Amino acid sequence: PMRVAVIGLGGLGHLAVQFARAMGCEVTVFSSSPDKEYDAKELGANHFVVLGHPGLMEQLAATQDFILSTTPADLDW
Repeated sequence: PMRVAVIGLGGLGHLAVQFARAMGCEVTVFSSSPDKEYDAKELGANHFVVLGHPGLMEQLAATQDFILSTTPADLDW
């Protein structure tokens, strides 16, 4: 299956996870809020990654087929 990363789990992120799962994708949610892991998994995310560890995002992003950023934050890749 296509591997999709969703960055941010606000209103758009919630929808992105649901649409990607409905399309049969393997979904990884990236969030700076560890307390959103439960919601991500309930929505169908296969994986959840807490942002903030140097180099982790770049390493994991390289394993994804598609990255959808739903956050207005300026991400320093």
